[in-house]
Amino acid sequence: MKKVYITLAFLFAIVNIIKAQDCKCNPNGFNPFEYTYGGETIKIKDGNQFSAKCKSPIKLNGGYKCSYSTTICDVKFKATIKNSAGVVIKNYEEFSFPLNYEFETGGNFVLEITPYCAGKACPSAKFNFTVFCDTQIDCKCNVKNGWDELSTVLNGATNPTTCGNTFNIKKTDKFGLKGNYKCIGNCDVILKGTISSATSNYTQSFPSIRLDGEPLSFPGAGSYKLVITPVCNGKECSLCIFYVIVN
Repeated sequence: MKKVYITLAFLFAIVNIIKAQDCKCNPNGFNPFEYTYGGETIKIKDGNQFSAKCKSPIKLNGGYKCSYSTTICDVKFKATIKNSAGVVIKNYEEFSFPLNYEFETGGNFVLEITPYCAGKACPSAKFNFTVFCDTQIDCKCNVKNGWDELSTVLNGATNPTTCGNTFNIKKTDKFGLKGNYKCIGNCDVILKGTISSATSNYTQSFPSIRLDGEPLSFPGAGSYKLVITPVCNGKECSLCIFYVIVN
């Protein structure tokens, strides 16, 4: 009698193994996908690329059927959304269709949906998104780190410098400045400049200059003040002043 029970248990185990193996991945398991964005719904395929705006709803619908011959087996899903560095920004341990989502930031992202049949991971479907954000940072003065790599160019030799420095040069020297100012935000800076004499009424103004190392022009011997004013979005920022003594 004991042998009969052992035999029945063995047969029962074999039947369960056969049933478990009956539920498996399906090479054509994914249903046709539908993608809805901006009020329009289209049929899509695995691997498609899309463009979207920040905080604009997207919807992805679909499904998957595991392969079986007798007992119907249900599919389970997991899904992730990764950024361009491969970092998971959204994880779905128990995913279900449809997906409703809004991207919070711009960049490139990958949505990967993985079906599981009888606990076994099947080939996943991937969709790529390029997301754009209309919001731009206000263009304004950069109080802390505006001036970038200021340097003097004296007769071809370049040396770092800072605002407020004084330089003694000869009339025959070729003296210039290199560097730039970075505004905060997506905007270009305008540099205005003036050279004024401390001993005469001489003043020369530059509505827009480039600090590219080209020699500056001084009328003769004397003490001069060189003032450079960065302008971000029409607003003047902190001045950068240099003192030049020409011998």
